[in-house]
Amino acid sequence: MQNCLMYKLSYYRTWEVDTQYGKPRGYDNVRNANPGYKNFKLHYFTEAFTSERWIVRIYKRNQRANREAIELIKTGDYKRYLSQEGLPKQMLDGYRYGKKATN
Repeated sequence: MQNCLMYKLSYYRTWEVDTQYGKPRGYDNVRNANPGYKNFKLHYFTEAFTSERWIVRIYKRNQRANREAIELIKTGDYKRYLSQEGLPKQMLDGYRYGKKATN
């Protein structure tokens, strides 16, 4: 549950706000619970706008580092690169899940 996108976008930076007297920072008054997973960072999104009462929150999607690798591999060529042996160096540099080239 704590790794899902909706959880992270809903509770992002709530640990910075005092919501109710006598309750810890970031306490969720609607659910009467204190979210356990705090102080995380968003990798694929940036907070673009948050209203004063935190009712409206808008996020902007960041550019992904591995998008170039996806665009370079055409539909029929994916079988060639399953082991990641023949991937071009430019694809492995920005791809965080790829195996490092051993040259």
